[in-house]
Amino acid sequence: MRVSTNYQFETMRSKMNTAGDNYRVAQQRVSSGKRINSLSDDPRGLSDVLTMRGVKASIEQYKTNLDRASTWLKTSESSLSEVGNLLNRANSLAISGASATTSMDSRRAMAVEVQTIRDQVFSLANSKGPTGGYLFAGTATDKQPFNITTTGIAFQGNSGTMKVEANANDAVTINTDAQQLFTTIYATLDQLKTNLEGGSTTTISDVSIKAVQDGISLLNNIRGDVGTRAKSVESFQNDHSRRIEELTGSISNLEDVDLSQAIMEYKSAETAYQASLQVMSQGFGLSLLNYIK
Repeated sequence: MRVSTNYQFETMRSKMNTAGDNYRVAQQRVSSGKRINSLSDDPRGLSDVLTMRGVKASIEQYKTNLDRASTWLKTSESSLSEVGNLLNRANSLAISGASATTSMDSRRAMAVEVQTIRDQVFSLANSKGPTGGYLFAGTATDKQPFNITTTGIAFQGNSGTMKVEANANDAVTINTDAQQLFTTIYATLDQLKTNLEGGSTTTISDVSIKAVQDGISLLNNIRGDVGTRAKSVESFQNDHSRRIEELTGSISNLEDVDLSQAIMEYKSAETAYQASLQVMSQGFGLSLLNYIK
């Protein structure tokens, strides 16, 4: 059966186009480092990659939320830890002030130090977080929570809770309700100061020491709650980091190429394409004159 010149030409052109397409795909894979660069490369694989990317993006957002929560809780713990150090010092001063062997001059000096401690506690009650908001103001983070009044300190914040999403089903409270803690401690230290100035060892022993120690117990309970929430945040963070790493690996396995293999395929596709061009150029020489010769 006789094969027409036109048929031969179309056949060579089709093979050349296929070789060219393979060459361009191989070239793109080498340059991008990706096995999937378009839907036609692997429709099912691309669908899986897009799904995993969506899941990964959600987890990364949760992790960002938790990073913020962690910083907020750590800053809160740091402020409460300083309060704890101040209360321990106040407790030591109260015990010394209750001793009958302590002179009045020493008690007056202690009273001055307790006043300084009281003022430092007030300052810590108005601590700010990493983004500038007040830590112990509830949800009114833009408003100073505690102010000094003629009867002690007054709370100007609210009891609202600030939460961040840890995952699709869980949220973590990041702020700490410290209204009772700071108002009680401030009043306790103010009364200890007065008792030291008055020199009443019985009142210091029976009232002030117990009040300071009760304040320490209340503080420790609150710090324990903050610590529990901080550990929960850390656990969520670790889970998310592991999951992100797993998804990154799965996406890479589907999407990325083995570069050495890709280069070999690129070289093979390039050779095939060059060969098809050569055959095509030779085919252009086919004409009626070739047969006449």
